[in-house]
Amino acid sequence: MKSLNHEPLRILIALLLVALMFFLVWRASIPQIGQRQRAGVLGVVIHHSATAPTSAGKPVDAGVLDRYHARRGWVHVDESGVYHIGYHYVVLQDGTVQPGRPENATGAHSGVTHYNRHYLGICLVGDFDSSSNPRGRTGPLRPTSVQMEATVDLVVGLARRHGFGAEDIIAHRDVKSTLCPGDRFPMAELRAAVRKRLAQPADREPGPSRPPRQGYAITHRT
Repeated sequence: MKSLNHEPLRILIALLLVALMFFLVWRASIPQIGQRQRAGVLGVVIHHSATAPTSAGKPVDAGVLDRYHARRGWVHVDESGVYHIGYHYVVLQDGTVQPGRPENATGAHSGVTHYNRHYLGICLVGDFDSSSNPRGRTGPLRPTSVQMEATVDLVVGLARRHGFGAEDIIAHRDVKSTLCPGDRFPMAELRAAVRKRLAQPADREPGPSRPPRQGYAITHRT
């Protein structure tokens, strides 16, 4: 009676084990899968994109920033999609507010773990620093008026929802050695406007200065 040749079976099992090992290594190498903020939202960190409002004739928006951040290797994956953008919201110069990664996802915007986990990152498109944009060659020297109005509306809504105050609106440079969001960014003006709005009862709020403007969805996928 001929003995059975078990060699093909052993090779198949070995290949399956190798494939499983590669899958587990790949899975472990993807950061921030399903990672949530641990203790709620404590405030917001304000950024500028440090770019011109347009690139190659097209607006710099959340989709463009998502691709920028993809090249840096940033990624958050959850049931809603794949997000590379480190910010939670992006405000364009025409006042459009675009979502970035979900609010319940840890950010990748401050360079400091505590602020990434517990503060939402808001990026205004533009370069508002006098050293990198001294004469306005890369766009307005300050945020546009509608951009600031939209940012105030956004922050007031977030503050009411999450329970933080105007004192919890911080600039990126307050937590990291950086010029962001630029020395021309009116942080004191933003805090004052939010503080004034928050002092009004919610049912007497004038509401957003314009209807919500969307039109952005993450389209870049790995």
